Amino acid sequence: MSDLGPVADFTNIIEGSKYPTSNLFVPMVAKMIVKLDPATILKRPWDGAICTTSPSTELYAAHVNLHNEMKERMVTNLKATVKAKFIISAMLDPRFKAWKFKGHGLFCDKDRAERYFQEEYSTNWAPVLAAAAAAPKTPSVIGTRVVQGKRSNAEAFLLDSDSESEQGDVAESINSSVQPMLEVQGLDVGDEMSLYLLEKECKMSYVGADGKRHQFDLLEWWKTHESKYPSLARMARQYLAMPATSAGVERLFSKAGRQFDDCSKNKGEEMLQHSLMAATNYVIPDCKYPPIKGGQK
Repeated sequence: MSDLGPVADFTNIIEGSKYPTSNLFVPMVAKMIVKLDPATILKRPWDGAICTTSPSTELYAAHVNLHNEMKERMVTNLKATVKAKFIISAMLDPRFKAWKFKGHGLFCDKDRAERYFQEEYSTNWAPVLAAAAAAPKTPSVIGTRVVQGKRSNAEAFLLDSDSESEQGDVAESINSSVQPMLEVQGLDVGDEMSLYLLEKECKMSYVGADGKRHQFDLLEWWKTHESKYPSLARMARQYLAMPATSAGVERLFSKAGRQFDDCSKNKGEEMLQHSLMAATNYVIPDCKYPPIKGGQK
């Protein structure tokens, strides 16, 4: 039983500090809980094959307890205000705004997610118009695109496939097997939020003009679309800057403690700041050693 695999993947991705994480919380928690559900088919972590033997009573009980505890802590007991912020953050990611990721119903349905999003935008971020006329209700066209290649950690976690062999390179297919779908939203189309929801959702990755597979960059997407959605871009800047966990801050405090240890008590404030900046941003380059010649050790 691969109980700890989804938990480890979730922890490693959601604690990241070099990319937005608040938008990943809802879809990743939902997928993790679905994966941990004892009613789902269990796969062996090393080859993805379905387990043919029944788990022991103790192991099955531990699996059930882990699933129930995760669901209780991450969904049931999560404060309503915090849950709403994470839902809005997910809606600000064009990959998840269609609310079709696996396990989305654990938090709320699509209508409620859009209602959270609409209320927050209308209350705090929408531009004030002198005369705003209600536009007719229009169905939104949500398209899909399928691109292939090596998946990122977050992409592999969120997509349904759990087999490593299914995450390799296959032929590209754009709008061939998956047709655009119509979903009636019942939203006004005269404001940025409605236009944003009507726009086609993005995929976890795409094939660029160079023919190579590129991972979706959320910050770059909002930078590119800031002129089209200026008010939503300000809203995204606020919500996507919110970390999903405090792990990044705790790591920073740990590094500061190591920089100001017993051997560095005389280090001034400015020197401590420079040392911490260097320790946080320095990347160790890949060292390539020459091959060892025959007879040498």
